[in-house]
Amino acid sequence: MHNFNDVPEKNKVEVRTYAEPCSDEYNIAGNDSSVHSQNSTEVPQLTDIVPSGSNCSYTNDKDPNGLLYEDADSILPSDKFTDGRYFKDNPKLEYVFIISVLLGQVFTQASSNVCLPLLQILSSHFDSDESQKTWYMSSFSLAQGTLILMSGRIGDIYGLKNAVMGGYLWTTIWSILAGVAGYVKTPTFFIVCRAMQGAGLAFVLPNVMGAAGRVYKPGSRRKHMVFSLIGLSAPLGGALGPIVAGWIATETTQWEWVFYHYAIGLAITMGISWWSIPYIKPHSALTGTKVAVDWIGCTIGVCSLVLFNFVWNQAPAAGWNSAYIIVLLIVSLVLMGFFFFYEGRYPSNPLVPKIVTTEIKLILTLLVLFFSWGSFGILFFRFFIFVQELRNYNPIQSAACLTPVLVSGTSAAMVCGMLISRIKAQFLLVFSMVIFMCSDVMLLEMPVHQSYFQISMGIWILGVWGMDWSFPAGSIILSDGLPAQFQGMAGSLLTTMIMYGMSLFLGIAGTIESQILKRHPGDILAAHKACMYFAIGLSSTAIVLSIILALLTINKKDDASTSSISEGSERKEDLEWSPDSNAITTISSPQQHMSSMEHT
Repeated sequence: MHNFNDVPEKNKVEVRTYAEPCSDEYNIAGNDSSVHSQNSTEVPQLTDIVPSGSNCSYTNDKDPNGLLYEDADSILPSDKFTDGRYFKDNPKLEYVFIISVLLGQVFTQASSNVCLPLLQILSSHFDSDESQKTWYMSSFSLAQGTLILMSGRIGDIYGLKNAVMGGYLWTTIWSILAGVAGYVKTPTFFIVCRAMQGAGLAFVLPNVMGAAGRVYKPGSRRKHMVFSLIGLSAPLGGALGPIVAGWIATETTQWEWVFYHYAIGLAITMGISWWSIPYIKPHSALTGTKVAVDWIGCTIGVCSLVLFNFVWNQAPAAGWNSAYIIVLLIVSLVLMGFFFFYEGRYPSNPLVPKIVTTEIKLILTLLVLFFSWGSFGILFFRFFIFVQELRNYNPIQSAACLTPVLVSGTSAAMVCGMLISRIKAQFLLVFSMVIFMCSDVMLLEMPVHQSYFQISMGIWILGVWGMDWSFPAGSIILSDGLPAQFQGMAGSLLTTMIMYGMSLFLGIAGTIESQILKRHPGDILAAHKACMYFAIGLSSTAIVLSIILALLTINKKDDASTSSISEGSERKEDLEWSPDSNAITTISSPQQHMSSMEHT
């Protein structure tokens, strides 16, 4: 190691210095502290992530505000698999952390689709009509899609890990009650339980994704790989949920045990998450500022979204000539307009960050996910209606149709993980939109009397690539485009658009189905095709928007090419360190500090 005292006085220059971390676990936040002399004993501390149960205590007298995690993580090599300071001394814990993040996605998607193979059983048990079937799936998506927006904000303010634990506990309780609902002969209580499941998981997925966004620095290969695995877990959860549910319902003839087993799995995952997810200090604690949730904005926004979605999902059953449907639609639109008016003028900490409403690329990304996953939600629901009502598949047979997802989804995630560090996420988003539309066209043209191993199997071999590519691509665009204090919000916005789009457009498709059946009673195939035409329209819209987003990315890259060349030459000089001349060059960034540490 180079001794500073042995360096000639003429070669001594000022450098950035950092305190040594605690011996048991690393604890960092990153700090753009002022430059200190090497002879100074006053060294800024690094503090952000505190290991659970750690005895280490940290102070930061010189910089009480601290910095964001990504800034400090940038002083670490991003290409090693154990580059995170928190996991440096315990790399196995990083694997557990990644598993806990993936399980959050798996349980979210599994719960969303768990009722699909049970549609006929639930309809018979509760004596519900065709128009009420959509509520078994859309009630979950409705609650999650509306509450998830504020859940990420709550996680950013009160702690990501706290929000995750609360969400798991809430969902576990209501999963048990969903099984108990089998003793009730009306579907209302069961639908409420499904909605409460969605409300609980609304606090899980965005905040575990926010934790991953804070742990890994933007643009790193590790972050791309983790978010690709999150994309993989979406179709895996979407397939495993119905498969397990169909198997339990067929073997035991007691569909209630589907939700009891689900509650057990949630409880185990909650324990794993409590152990592995680091306690990341909220941004308000790092900055020493008091940040409150915009409860007024939350109330107005949630009410408007719930009412608007309720109208579209209830209208097929009640009819558009019902007075309360029209009244609620008008009220929801008025509240929605008032929400944007209020958020733009009054709250100091708006529910939706202003950067989201002003940055065109973020807006386009959210709209692309909104329309594409809305079309995919219709495809998911209509496929099960098709095979159960037109092909007379039982629950396990209909759920088994999703088995190609397990293999194809794994392949898609691996390819995405290799490509996403080489190809812009915006371009992967375009490819995934095309895949979504192709899947919709395949289901539209699928004959009733045909072997499963033809178009039916091909839909899920191909369609899962759209899921596996769009989710990580959208996640990376939003995560890298938002400041670190809004990382929980990034996950919230992503999942809000996905889940709310699936619920809303499923209700609109239900209205289309009801109108076709009124004109052609009993013609399920005609209603099915009409819904799929609507889904194709949604996916086509997503393709157009994604192409616009990709073109904007190309234009920005061209505009920045000239300036980046000149800046690169300057930064190269700043990063040089010459041990031969015993000179320590001034370091002006965390990356340079890491470079000097490696030399010494």
